[in-house]
Amino acid sequence: MEKFLFLSDIDGTLLRGSSGIGEGVKTAARKFISTGGLLTLCTGRSRFSTRWIAEELGIQIPCILYNGAGIYDFSQDRYLKSFPLPEDVLELVRKVYDFYPGISIQVYTKDNIYMIRTNEYLAAHGVQEEMQGPIYSLVDVRGEILKITMVSTDRSLLKQCGEEVFNNEQLRFDFASRHFAEVYAREAGKEAALHIMAEHYGVKIKNVFSAGDGMTDLQVLKASGYSFAPVNAPRQLLEVCSMVIPACEDGGMGQAFNRAIEMMNKEMA
Repeated sequence: MEKFLFLSDIDGTLLRGSSGIGEGVKTAARKFISTGGLLTLCTGRSRFSTRWIAEELGIQIPCILYNGAGIYDFSQDRYLKSFPLPEDVLELVRKVYDFYPGISIQVYTKDNIYMIRTNEYLAAHGVQEEMQGPIYSLVDVRGEILKITMVSTDRSLLKQCGEEVFNNEQLRFDFASRHFAEVYAREAGKEAALHIMAEHYGVKIKNVFSAGDGMTDLQVLKASGYSFAPVNAPRQLLEVCSMVIPACEDGGMGQAFNRAIEMMNKEMA
């Protein structure tokens, strides 16, 4: 029997800000699962800000978090797979802290989120659930680090950080959006996690669906058998996706899940 896997990004795809997930989208997602599909989230978010979304959608398999640096099973509260950054990465973060005072810094470990420095743009546009704690010092960071997030209104400063500070063969430096940059292990990434999940559940790549709206989703959309991108996604995603859907505010993911159900039913008929 054929198996089908759907990887969905969250921010800008399923929801935006604190808008929540539309009832039509939730209904379609649950129908995809009840029809026999495997649904997971594929996001840069942490496990702390993703759990409620997985629960609302009825997701029963591990979720791809931290841009693929962690694959977490909420039902068992454990990591299926993780790709920690090198231990000396904090030395590089210290350079950002010292020489780029306008850039915010968040350090994501397996078990915590350390806000090292914030700024107005992060406060206005970041994931609110990930900004509730105190301001920490770098010496406070404990545990394996999965991701570093940096935010600035000056994209050129972030680009400079990538070129001068994080230009390291063990690291990946990516823009999640125009003003958000992230650092994670070279072997991590959403597209790498796609292949891990497909192999783990015995799903052929042609039976993998994906949806996303950011540049960290581009390779996932390319690697999938069938992919979706919201109409307001960057041009590069609209050019490679299989189907353009309405924006998340207009319930576009409901159309994506229903289209996936149609294709599943046709394949299994």
